[in-house]
Amino acid sequence: MIIRGNWWLMSVATCAIGIFGVVPVWADSSGDAALERLGRTTESALRQTPVLRAVLEDLSGDEAAAASQSGAGTPSIGYLREGIGSSFDRQLNSQDTVSIDIPFNGPGQGSRARRLTDAAGLRTVALKRVAVLDVVRVVGEEWVRTAALADRLEVVRTRLDHLDKALILQNKRLELGEVAGTEVMQLELARAAEASKRAGLEADAESGRHRMKALCGDGCVFPAPGDLVAIQSSLGSRSQVRGAVDFETAPGVRGVMSDKALAEAQADLTAATIWGRPSVGVEWEHIPSLDGIEGWDALGLQLTVPLPFGRSGKRQVEEAEARSRAAAAWAEAEMVEIQARYEWVRSEFRGAEARLAALNPVLNRLERTEFSLGEQFRLGAVSYLVYIDGLSRLDGVQLEAVDARERLLQSRLRLAVLLDDAGLFPLPPKYPEPVQEN
Repeated sequence: MIIRGNWWLMSVATCAIGIFGVVPVWADSSGDAALERLGRTTESALRQTPVLRAVLEDLSGDEAAAASQSGAGTPSIGYLREGIGSSFDRQLNSQDTVSIDIPFNGPGQGSRARRLTDAAGLRTVALKRVAVLDVVRVVGEEWVRTAALADRLEVVRTRLDHLDKALILQNKRLELGEVAGTEVMQLELARAAEASKRAGLEADAESGRHRMKALCGDGCVFPAPGDLVAIQSSLGSRSQVRGAVDFETAPGVRGVMSDKALAEAQADLTAATIWGRPSVGVEWEHIPSLDGIEGWDALGLQLTVPLPFGRSGKRQVEEAEARSRAAAAWAEAEMVEIQARYEWVRSEFRGAEARLAALNPVLNRLERTEFSLGEQFRLGAVSYLVYIDGLSRLDGVQLEAVDARERLLQSRLRLAVLLDDAGLFPLPPKYPEPVQEN
């Protein structure tokens, strides 16, 4: 009996070493490495996503169209030969005429044309930033979601590992008659449930990776377990999330305000040019010598000025002004929408912070609590039911913390994109804006 008892103690002790030695789930993740993975993924998406390229090309096309509308028109040159006989010979009224016509912006038209060109350039810069930040938001949300799945999967895998080793220990106890078969079966049922959770999380993680690859191609760098904790620690807190915000500098507001400025500039230019632009013409006439009659040359100058009359022109001016008023209304609506979105996301941010603050005291003692629970189970001080329930509660705390961190970083990302604030979440650098001339 002594030999058998020693063998049992040695077997149990050997199994317990693997069961109850607690290793942090994300001990190896660092803030710099996590931020580098996120940054490389975002950069790849900005380079490769066809949606962003399409938006940028559309903006370039709009800017080119505005520049074309600002132009006075295309110069023209003409040649006229008169007095041609049936044999293509010159008649008495023979004459050669070369004319050049050059349209130009008249008084008030030139300044309005420059204003339209400037407004189009500023609109392109503003909406390019909006498009870039929209891609950053989509990729960042997917990356954070995938990082949270990696953490959840790690929690479940760790619990499966504990249950596997606990099953080995219980089977040895069953062989020695220390426990009943129903106790082993209960552990097997708990393990089967965790294995099902793992399979579901692995499928979700694989779907997330495919969605990311659709956005950033081969340049994707997938998150590792612990990246949420690492990024949260690296970013720290920002008091601006709780303070006053100047919404007029928000990218979305600047985008719609640039639409409004462009519509106003188009309306002004349309009102000034709808009946046409003035033009200057130069004409050279040559009368050839014929039958001893000496020929001669003549130079002429012509100035054409449009007259502001016509129902069609008035209607087009009304259309341009109506579109300008509509753009102003849309800008006002966007300002209200962004303010409401900011308050909603800020509330989500505060809620996630409060959740983490409530969980932190337990999280700080998690490893010690888990080790204590394992030791009690190893020594037989608690039953398998208490052990399974304890593991479930500890894992529930970890999963709750993962969910809170995910929501915290998602809200920081959305606020950063909303306000174009790289202090809240990493964002691509801004580019210099063109200077608008008065």
